[in-house]
Amino acid sequence: AAAGKTGTTSDYKDAWFVGFTPSRLTLVWVGFDRAQASGLTGATGALPIWTQFMNSLGLPTDDFQIPEEAKGGVFTKGLTSKTLVWDGKDVEIWTRN
Repeated sequence: AAAGKTGTTSDYKDAWFVGFTPSRLTLVWVGFDRAQASGLTGATGALPIWTQFMNSLGLPTDDFQIPEEAKGGVFTKGLTSKTLVWDGKDVEIWTRN
């Protein structure tokens, strides 16, 4: 199993993908040292590199393990909830005690 997030700047100068498996976290950034558009998105530029690299590691295809405390609901053990205002909107964040 794997999960991740792509990102692309609006001017196509930076493209990235950060992904993780139960045992590894890897980030790939694609761009130029100088401010120059690559024309790539996170999905078309960084994700294929991430996929090839992760496959080359020969990692097991384990699924993510869900803690018993989280099954059937939200995992909040040992966490504290705070509500902050960001960009004019309430955002709930969780921090470890």
